Amino acid sequence: MSERKLKSIKVEFNVWQELVRLQGELQKKQGKRVSMSDTIQYLLDRYYITSSKKVSDSYTKSGGDDNYVEVT
Repeated sequence: MSERKLKSIKVEFNVWQELVRLQGELQKKQGKRVSMSDTIQYLLDRYYITSSKKVSDSYTKSGGDDNYVEVT
């Protein structure tokens, strides 16, 4: 595997790890289960990032094919 690919995997893992950590924080704060799509939507709202569609559970399950969120 190339060094570039390994760096890409490391970044993706770090992002996923941070999302899971934030999801845990939100669950503690709200006292109930929080879906990953709600966690992602929380981040979008928190940083005023707008998307053409709301992030749905299918986004995380399908790899984002149906609900692509473009951030520019």
